[in-house]
Amino acid sequence: MSQLTEQQREAVYSIDKNVLVSAGAGSGKTHVLVERYIEVLRSNPELTVADIVAVTFTKKAASEMRTRLKARFQALKEESQGEESQRWLLCVADIDGARIGTIHSLCDSILKSFPVEGGVDPKFEVLDDIERAELCEDSINEALRDAISTRNVEHDLLDLFSIDEVKGWLLDILGSSLQFGEVINAMGDTSDESMQERFEKLLLWARKRAVCQIVSDQNWSTALAFVQENPWGAGTDLEIIRQAYAALAEGIDRASLEPTITEDMWSYVYSLHEHPSPGNKGGKDAMELRHRMKDLKSAVEKAVKKVPSGLKETDKEAFHLIRSFISLAKRTVEIYERKKKIVHKLDYDDLIRYTFDALDQPGSPARQHFNDSLRAILVDEFQDTNATQARLVASLAGEKTRLFLIGDDKQSIYKFQGADVSNFNEWKNALCGAPSSVAIDFLQGDKNVIPLNKSFRSHPDLVNGVNAIFADLLDPGADPQIYRASFESLDAHRERVVDTERTEVLFFDSSLTENSEQKKGFETELICQWIEEKVRLQMPIQLKDGSASRPAKFGDFAILVQKNDHFAPLEEALTRHTIPFVTLGGKSFLMRQEVFDIENLLRFLDNEFDSHSLLGALRSPIFSITDDIVHLLVTDAGNPKNPHLWQLLCKVSDEKRPGFEVCRQAVAHLRKLKESAQLRPLGELIREILTLTDYDTVLLSSKNGRQRSRNLWKLVQLATANESLSPGEFARRLSLMREHRVKQADAPLQTDDVVKLMTIHASKGLEFPVVILPFLSSKIDPRYKKLLFHKQYGIALNTDRSVSSSRDKDQNTPSWFQLVKLVDNDMEAEEKKRLLYVAMTRPRDHLALFIDAQTSRFNSFSTWLFDHMVPSDYAGEERVTFDLGAASKVAIRRYEPVPKLPAEVESLAVIEELDEARKALRLDLIEPILDSEAVLRAPTSRRITPGKQGVQLDARLVGTYFHSLMEHMLVRLEKPQRWLFEEVALSQGDWASHPDVVAHLVRQGERWIDKFYDSDLFLLMKNARRRLHEIPYFSYVDEGLEDKRPDLLIEDKDGAWHLVDYKIDSFPIAEIDKQASEHLPQMLGYVRDLRSITGINCTAHLFFANHGVLHKLKSEVLST
Repeated sequence: MSQLTEQQREAVYSIDKNVLVSAGAGSGKTHVLVERYIEVLRSNPELTVADIVAVTFTKKAASEMRTRLKARFQALKEESQGEESQRWLLCVADIDGARIGTIHSLCDSILKSFPVEGGVDPKFEVLDDIERAELCEDSINEALRDAISTRNVEHDLLDLFSIDEVKGWLLDILGSSLQFGEVINAMGDTSDESMQERFEKLLLWARKRAVCQIVSDQNWSTALAFVQENPWGAGTDLEIIRQAYAALAEGIDRASLEPTITEDMWSYVYSLHEHPSPGNKGGKDAMELRHRMKDLKSAVEKAVKKVPSGLKETDKEAFHLIRSFISLAKRTVEIYERKKKIVHKLDYDDLIRYTFDALDQPGSPARQHFNDSLRAILVDEFQDTNATQARLVASLAGEKTRLFLIGDDKQSIYKFQGADVSNFNEWKNALCGAPSSVAIDFLQGDKNVIPLNKSFRSHPDLVNGVNAIFADLLDPGADPQIYRASFESLDAHRERVVDTERTEVLFFDSSLTENSEQKKGFETELICQWIEEKVRLQMPIQLKDGSASRPAKFGDFAILVQKNDHFAPLEEALTRHTIPFVTLGGKSFLMRQEVFDIENLLRFLDNEFDSHSLLGALRSPIFSITDDIVHLLVTDAGNPKNPHLWQLLCKVSDEKRPGFEVCRQAVAHLRKLKESAQLRPLGELIREILTLTDYDTVLLSSKNGRQRSRNLWKLVQLATANESLSPGEFARRLSLMREHRVKQADAPLQTDDVVKLMTIHASKGLEFPVVILPFLSSKIDPRYKKLLFHKQYGIALNTDRSVSSSRDKDQNTPSWFQLVKLVDNDMEAEEKKRLLYVAMTRPRDHLALFIDAQTSRFNSFSTWLFDHMVPSDYAGEERVTFDLGAASKVAIRRYEPVPKLPAEVESLAVIEELDEARKALRLDLIEPILDSEAVLRAPTSRRITPGKQGVQLDARLVGTYFHSLMEHMLVRLEKPQRWLFEEVALSQGDWASHPDVVAHLVRQGERWIDKFYDSDLFLLMKNARRRLHEIPYFSYVDEGLEDKRPDLLIEDKDGAWHLVDYKIDSFPIAEIDKQASEHLPQMLGYVRDLRSITGINCTAHLFFANHGVLHKLKSEVLST
């Protein structure tokens, strides 16, 4: 056994205690679980694996635990002798039959052993997904028909909401019937009086939360101190308002320390919210005071705007409809239960419900059996259980049984599947003696809570960074709630290797894009560019044993996303960059286009008159018949009117008509497949389709081709398992599975040296050398729902059907629903914080965070990370490092896309012959200017002082100022305010520090920008796909190193490239061609260099700022 830490030893060896282990990410949780299992057997020689139950979250985890135990038993057998060796050998033989599995497999075995106590048929089966979906649909339809025909109280619900809406809610109830039962039990009476009491109780919570949010606002304390300490003139209007603001804010501060917010305390909040603002009182001298008072009022307004003042008229109707819905839901559940009993089948919730009933009844033989026989119950991932599951497992414990619960509340991310982090927290409180709603008096023996916070996974810099961020992000402040995770810092086990910053923030500006889709494409290009850069520069990856490092390869990278919608733009970008990747998750297997294609073909083979399905198959890569040919086929004058497509296809094939040659091979294949469909089993038929048409091979060249090709062979396996079905029946089954959202994962792929794409949820429990977190600005607020239910608050319905403006959108929303939505949103936000924690604890060596400079203040990962990961004084430099927490270095750099080099010139030293100059040109990597050098500066030792003739500046220095202005225009394309002209002028150095010089530059700059807005360059930049500022590169010539940097490279909306150089030359407009010719050698060099380096053919332009003219250089001149 590997050496255990002190905390791990306590968790493993305290087998005489009931223990809850709070195990941080990467702390060796599974290792501890296995060793605890072994220690129970080692310390009690009379026990066998039959005396222990281990519950895991997934079948995969159960299999892994079983495998680890078998290996440990084998090692113990070899280490020992005699009877002890034989005992471990027996454990090896018995482990395959040990009770190690999911909660559902445990319940299945209990019900099979005690069917009478559970009230089930001993030969019961579990519904498959299709059967369950069909029974749910039938039950819902029957319940709705009853409600409509009887026109009872349930019918009132259908008067306000559509049938489809109500069906969706009832489907949610049937899919989470255990949670719904918990909600109904928790609510009890739903009369108007009880609902009003429940409202008043929840309103107290909402007010307490609002007060806590007010005093924790980042500006509150500073603003309050300033308002208190800066009185204005005695008796003035501003002083009266200041005193009122100070008194009310002080009252709010005091109220935040109280456990309950009374009406008197809330009056401070309401009064400050309604108090008149100071306006412009006090004039310019009082500006700071007014701003601080505004900060106080703003903090109050943000916190209380969603808190209703009391019940409305609409609440009475809402309460009535809640009772109607509960009645309809109960009716639907009863019908569903009856239908399941008819077919002698159970669903997964039934397994838990009936098992719980069997164990909970007085004098239960089932419970007595397990109480007497079990010595240890071990539960993995305890944070992902709910109250019913926890009570069921605990009820198995008898006098000699000890519970061992292990998990991490910071990694509870499955609320949508019924997991409830409050269950973990309640048990944690109970086992450490704190107040709890969980009764554990029946547990014998001592009780303990043990933390595991030694992280064996991540580099110390990553661990310390996570500590710094989540100590703040998970801090409940003055508002602790049972559904929030409590932060416990991690301690890094690995040695700190100081070679490079392990966390890198890639700071980019999405304002260059016009919509969300372009923004995603922009960001995915940056991600691919970063991966290629790190592989090319051989970023160090430390071996797991810490002995050495190796260069990074594609297989080290994992891109973790929040939503399935994020996969598509990433897949497209990775394909464009020819970076190998595999998508683990994402679009359901049943929703893949290749499955639709085979499904269409099967429908046709079952019914040759199904022209729609045949058309889909013909247009797919199976046959690749173009729309033009199909159009000719159906519009040909020689064809009969309204024939079936198959008849037309056979006709032109048999007649060998010119222009339809491609159809002949399709007809030959289809005729052969029609014969096979009558003779071959379904699996062999699809296998023949693939081999005959080479469809799987064709897909290999498409985007995500390896995955799509493998999916076809998974379809063969699925068909083989359903060989009793005809092609048409199998196609209908696929359609039905899709309709009822049956989950089918993509076929597994080898993932050795490919980038992994997966959701954060799918990554839980895994680790990767390098993790990339993209799309951090995605809004995380939950989707709008009209029905909310959870045991934390009960049930709420939004009966508002009006279309209101954003200002008064909640005026018709029931106050009860508003309050419940506050709680639900808070629970969702807390879960998303935990999701971010899971994501940031996956990497072993490196973490890349892509943060948008345009991050908004609504809830998003980017918003939460921005203040920690982007220093307040960061000005967009190329690369700076800063400390995040104790000994955690973070690098942040501005990141922009660069033109991709062709494969043949992607080396650091490429020798090219330039035809014109006949020079040997050695080109280093092209990278955009990303630091302060992007704003060219004059030497700081030079100072310009106006003389008697006024301001006369060096043209080169004025040109620097114009280039700096255009750099700002490149980012926003919005007309700058005057202060920006002044700031850019002052940023040029002390040569521009004199007020007259600044004024002259500002006037000149405003004239230039006015002309720019009327120019063709503005239109070109506005409609561009990409705008790249100053593309620098170096060339080695006979005279030495030459630094070149064209001003602007633009890709227009049609994909053509334009090279632009800025000029501030003064000359008559009639001489523009002559003036342009002076710059021709320079532009010729730029065009040829870029074509040689990047393969891009540019159209060259000069922008003469004083005239506002974009002058295109003639192609024949450039080619001379």
